[in-house]
Amino acid sequence: MACTLVLYFAFVLCAWVVIGPYHIKFRTLFSTLDCLFSIINGDDMYVTFAAVEPTATEDVVVFHKIFMYAFIVIFIYFVLNLFLTIILEAYEEMSDDEVTENSPLWLFIDACTIPTDSPLFLQDFKRPDRNILLTN
Repeated sequence: MACTLVLYFAFVLCAWVVIGPYHIKFRTLFSTLDCLFSIINGDDMYVTFAAVEPTATEDVVVFHKIFMYAFIVIFIYFVLNLFLTIILEAYEEMSDDEVTENSPLWLFIDACTIPTDSPLFLQDFKRPDRNILLTN
């Protein structure tokens, strides 16, 4: 998480210093923070790509395009997928921990001394209302 924040603020400072004089969304440090955060969330991508001022040199326009593509690839595809993977792994690990041999359900099942091939289990198939029970 700390590495992601350092990388994010490095992108913010780079965009603010290099692209700021030529793009309305990168003029101040806080507007740069807002703009890049909204891009991570999928907002205003086209406007951010298209709103470079006409006074910008060709080098700034090319840098802006490369910068935006790199930011989108790194943060949307890699970092967000990494966070999703961490959350899903934690959820899966917690789900696996709940299914233990000593849970109340397994203790109840283990307490049953009737074998599974006993005629007591087969009596349910002979009940006349069996179909009603299965359909409800």
